[in-house]
Amino acid sequence: EETFYDIQLNVKGAATLRDAFQQYVTPETLDGDNKYRAGGYGLQVAKHGTRFKRFPPVLHLHLKRFEYSVIREDYVKINDRIEFEETMDLSEFLEVPPPVPAKYILHSVLVHSGGAQGGHYIVYIRPKPDGPWYRFDDSDVHAVGKDEAVDRNFGSSEQGGFFRSGTNAYMLVYVAAAQVADILRPGELEDIPQQLRDRFEDEERAAAQREREQQELANFVSIELVPEDALRARTRVELLD
Repeated sequence: EETFYDIQLNVKGAATLRDAFQQYVTPETLDGDNKYRAGGYGLQVAKHGTRFKRFPPVLHLHLKRFEYSVIREDYVKINDRIEFEETMDLSEFLEVPPPVPAKYILHSVLVHSGGAQGGHYIVYIRPKPDGPWYRFDDSDVHAVGKDEAVDRNFGSSEQGGFFRSGTNAYMLVYVAAAQVADILRPGELEDIPQQLRDRFEDEERAAAQREREQQELANFVSIELVPEDALRARTRVELLD
């Protein structure tokens, strides 16, 4: 048994997120030159794969948009189209069918715009399951529709998208429907770790100190004292400057 922090899903060869999950759990047969070395039993034909025992309350899905190209001898971005839903049931991918369906609700869409050598990240977040989507682009935050937040970030359906830069989803965050009320409840001060609260307070004090210093500087005027002989030596242009 192994704990995971996110699930890395293939984009190539998967038309939908469900297809990518199916690829992930489909076992690989180890045979021929790739047989499994089973200790004292020698090389054996075996199956290698992943089975999920349970999914976490907050599920991070990493779409594998970048890979190394032997042909180009460099990393490239995979702009292939992969569709994902606002709600999905992942029960079929669990080792044992759960008593309650493993339904998840899309909460965030992290988008990369550009190529493998660089680009820009923005994120779309829906704070409430029945609320609007918001676009976070550096300091710019505003409400958007589902079309911009979800539908436009599936990727390109054109062939050869492999060699182009593009704007598409790079990471998805889903929240368990059965726990969404608790996970997305309004935060309380006590929910913030003390070390973070201390850091925020230090930053606020430093910002207030900078503001006071700037206000004090505004109350002063800089005066330059120039001796008379030095003043006579200056040209008219220098005095005008």
